[in-house]
Amino acid sequence: MVAVVPNAIDPGIAASSRLASIACSAAVMADIGWNAWVTVFGLGMVGNLAAQIFRILGARVIGVDPMASRREVASRCGIEHTG
Repeated sequence: MVAVVPNAIDPGIAASSRLASIACSAAVMADIGWNAWVTVFGLGMVGNLAAQIFRILGARVIGVDPMASRREVASRCGIEHTG
């Protein structure tokens, strides 16, 4: 995919928005019900965003990642259950 990014938009923001769209796709494809439990494996940028989207949609989210620093970031972003 190639997209022309206007000069007024920071290239870092433009690149990040593509990753956010991947995270959104996970929520759309999952088609979860209200108050469902969702486990997200991997809390890098895409996984963290996906976990936040699922939480906003009403899911109870468990974030799993072997890196403590990623689990800490997820916790600060509102993901209550990490491991």
